[in-house]
Amino acid sequence: MRCNPSVPRILWLACLILLVATPNAALAQGWNWLPFGSSFDLGGFKAETFAKAGYQRLGLNFDIDIPERNAGVGFLELSPVDLNLRNEYFWVGSVGVNVQSASGFGAFLSVEGNLRKNFTVQTPIEPENAATLGGLLLRGASWEGSGFEWWNVDGGLTLALPSWASLVGGVRWDHLTLKMGNPYNAVNEYALDRYQADFRSKVIIPYFGFQLLGQSYKATFIGSPFASVQFKLPFVFVNNGVQPIDEARYKLFTTGGFLEGTVDYSWKLAATPAYLDLWARANWMRFSATGEELFSNFDTVTPLTQQLESGKATLSRYTYGFGLSANLAF
Repeated sequence: MRCNPSVPRILWLACLILLVATPNAALAQGWNWLPFGSSFDLGGFKAETFAKAGYQRLGLNFDIDIPERNAGVGFLELSPVDLNLRNEYFWVGSVGVNVQSASGFGAFLSVEGNLRKNFTVQTPIEPENAATLGGLLLRGASWEGSGFEWWNVDGGLTLALPSWASLVGGVRWDHLTLKMGNPYNAVNEYALDRYQADFRSKVIIPYFGFQLLGQSYKATFIGSPFASVQFKLPFVFVNNGVQPIDEARYKLFTTGGFLEGTVDYSWKLAATPAYLDLWARANWMRFSATGEELFSNFDTVTPLTQQLESGKATLSRYTYGFGLSANLAF
């Protein structure tokens, strides 16, 4: 399932416009048809739609311990890898709906995405063949990361306990991609535009937890030991920018742990039916298992060469951020 690159951008801009326009719209009472930031009484059920926008930071590390071995005379080789995104920031937006019944059962669904951004990616270890390339990257490259795309779909159920708490359970589909190009060495002396990479992460998280409810706040804590990841990291050395010569494809498919905490504080705008929420959120996930590297050489002079090696791999990721949410009752 691949998301159109423009969807996260449109989603985020729509959220930002809504958050800016909500107070004026509430005063004018002219946007009663507005679907987001509204609540509706459906006879025993109360449905509320919302829009959020905010600022978020992300850190990611992937490392795999593959025994280093020159697989031939190619530009890449069998090698361990260490890849880092170091506390990069980006803007996020989301829209969603909450439904609550008089009996205490509820349901929710939301879609969240980012405003696309370029990052710097560090690879202290990568599969450059130092014998062929002469160690040009000094085995410590920095890459220009472009087209960062992150989105998730989150849905689940809630069950009210006492008036101050509820149970929550759901499933989240999380998608992250980033293209990497133009690596340069530690002293900025060499850019190798024929050496490219990108990574893709797909995570499915069935989670459970609880909410604490107050007069003006809500705190939600969820977690899971059953998060499932598919992480792929191909390095490619190309000929004339098109035809691959060497590929070193790394992957990690496994299950791991996930934790998240969110706090929402809401206040009513004076003389209006509008509410604003200030939200803050932090989460963490980690996966560790045996990963693989598949090395392929496509040199037309010699027959195709492929070698497969495995080694212990670890993927960890964290995010934290804050922002505003619009809620408008009619």
